[in-house]
Amino acid sequence: ALSLSDSLNHQQSKAIALNSLGNINFLLHNYHKALYYFEQSLQIESNATNTRWLAINSTTFEMCIWLSAIMQRQGNII
Repeated sequence: ALSLSDSLNHQQSKAIALNSLGNINFLLHNYHKALYYFEQSLQIESNATNTRWLAINSTTFEMCIWLSAIMQRQGNII
């Protein structure tokens, strides 16, 4: 999905794919990878004017903050 959205230059699909990869890595406790994908998604979503995308953006931003806190408690450098 990510490579297809890249090839089509469809930003909303790319943000969804990145957010999904963030969620998968979060569930697998791969917090560095999850944060990486969430930040990528957040960067795209921050340009969205659609309220649905703004809601996803807000959730993704909260996940980034939460992951940063977890990683700092574990002694991981972000």
